[in-house]
Amino acid sequence: MNRKILLALCIPLVSTAMVWSDDGSWSSSSCIAEGALYIEGEHPFIELEKEVLIFEGFDTERTEALFLFRNTSGKTEIVEAGFPIQVEIDLIPDEERGRYYLGRGMYEEGGSSFDVADAAFGNFLHEDTALVEEDCWDMKPYYIEMDELSGRRRIDRTDFIDIFDFTILLDGKEIFWDYVVVETEIDRAEYSAAARIVFHFHHVLQFRPSSVSEVSVSYSSKKTTG
Repeated sequence: MNRKILLALCIPLVSTAMVWSDDGSWSSSSCIAEGALYIEGEHPFIELEKEVLIFEGFDTERTEALFLFRNTSGKTEIVEAGFPIQVEIDLIPDEERGRYYLGRGMYEEGGSSFDVADAAFGNFLHEDTALVEEDCWDMKPYYIEMDELSGRRRIDRTDFIDIFDFTILLDGKEIFWDYVVVETEIDRAEYSAAARIVFHFHHVLQFRPSSVSEVSVSYSSKKTTG
């Protein structure tokens, strides 16, 4: 049975002061977690009235977030916005060769860590053909060079592998997202590591004058857990 769990949150609109950096991505000092729709800078006329999160259960493994925004001005307001999805994958450091191998993860099923790494790093993800996967209980035969892992990079929609099946609607009409900013941070221990990866889906929203608009964001949550 497909059970939906609803969580209503009345919270302020998450805003971040952003600067355009040399790599074409956003630069922000804010810490943004999965599920918070945010806009560029403070907006004087757009207010978030309510947020509702809908977890569709294990049958669909899909999450939907509904946002009600009020445009308090008498004209159409256009805002640049983003939606972040955060994923964490296990890594196995190889200091001698300066690499991070993909870890299997204790509860991982299928190729989820590979799918996430492939979407995040693309051509920076390499295969170690000399490594026999069956002989390595804790890691997979794929790696990223340590000096290529951290930081942020922009990936255009045409080049991005959308493992989340990300969709955003404004008042029932699908909104085009044009690129993703991938931000990676490494949490390092002595013999292990983890990559915290945030996929920021960039889009532009156009709010009707003196109206309340509904923004719906949905994505597969299978890759964000486990």
